[in-house]
Amino acid sequence: MLSPGAHTLHSISNHPFCPKIQAHTLRHLLSAPATATSLPHLHFAAHLALIHTHASAADHTPSALQKCLAALQDMHFAAAALPTHPNLVLLLVHVIRLQLLVRHGVWVIVVSALADTEAAFEAYEGRSIIVHLNSILPALRVHVLMLGVLFHTHAGPSGVGESVGEGGGGAKERRRMHRIKADLMAEIVTISTMRSDFPAAQHALDVLIAHTRTHGLFETYAARLALLHAQLAHARGDGAGAVKGYRVAAWVAAGGHGQGQKEGKKGKGERAGSRDE
Repeated sequence: MLSPGAHTLHSISNHPFCPKIQAHTLRHLLSAPATATSLPHLHFAAHLALIHTHASAADHTPSALQKCLAALQDMHFAAAALPTHPNLVLLLVHVIRLQLLVRHGVWVIVVSALADTEAAFEAYEGRSIIVHLNSILPALRVHVLMLGVLFHTHAGPSGVGESVGEGGGGAKERRRMHRIKADLMAEIVTISTMRSDFPAAQHALDVLIAHTRTHGLFETYAARLALLHAQLAHARGDGAGAVKGYRVAAWVAAGGHGQGQKEGKKGKGERAGSRDE
């Protein structure tokens, strides 16, 4: 049987999405006084649900960000009051705050937020004796690393904001970012194909094609796109589609003079010879 808090969270998750109703219900749940039977994980689940509600319903405006940060600050206070300090909940708060700031492009604050997050990790790892047994910590570390790389690539000291001007260099930097994104999306297609998750692979491939066309990278990635099509068809058991895709990929990779074209010309010659005979 679900506890009252768990029942409330379950009802919210199954309720048609209405941000105002969900936010009001969650704030009411969080304002209830704690008791001896209160479960901490339900309390923090409500905090996360409120943050998610604000982040999902709001657009990229300063007021929307302030709502998320205010809810996150309340979660920080609750985590700081736990008996164990520092703890994983505090680390999660730092990571979510960093993610929100990066998402909204508040690069000036990201600098200090990244430093605070790294300091929080050092404090936790310095005092905890079971760090190596925790599987959550590596996932949070990777998340911070990805956000840090994104920040330093996009707006950090080694990024376009300080290393190049606003002319052609900025355009080259943006194009490089589009290429990095295309490479990551291609990896998603490959991994989904290897896992036989064909709907996800097809969706990722469609998004990749749209991305390359939008940013003028289609010709650069044409051979790779054909190869991904061939691999997906191969995994699905579509032999004819796979062979066609491999030939197109080879032809495009050779600059339009690859094996596929040679085979096509050879076939025409053989047919002509047979007619002469």
